Amino acid sequence: MNCKPGDLAIIVVATNPANVGRIVECISLAANGDIRESAAGPARVRVKLGEPVWFVRCASLLASHNKTRKGHSVRYFDHEGWILDSRLRPISGVLVTDDVADEVTA
Repeated sequence: MNCKPGDLAIIVVATNPANVGRIVECISLAANGDIRESAAGPARVRVKLGEPVWFVRCASLLASHNKTRKGHSVRYFDHEGWILDSRLRPISGVLVTDDVADEVTA
């Protein structure tokens, strides 16, 4: 698994190319059949072959879509969503805003 709860991660692969490069927070792992209310109505998670799926939150809007019962695709934008763990890379290291107290002088 690439990420753990609380990690910040970058989206490296997405169905909608506009989401690639977005920074998200990994909130929790999803279980097969979990339901989440979204801007387009309830969305159900379908976990395939046991691959981990994260419920994520993003400061900017993520572009997404749902299929209706009649097979229509509904596009919507939301700050939260589901994404496969394999499509995320965790961001680690010292934050730019942190002071570095143990610098080595040359």
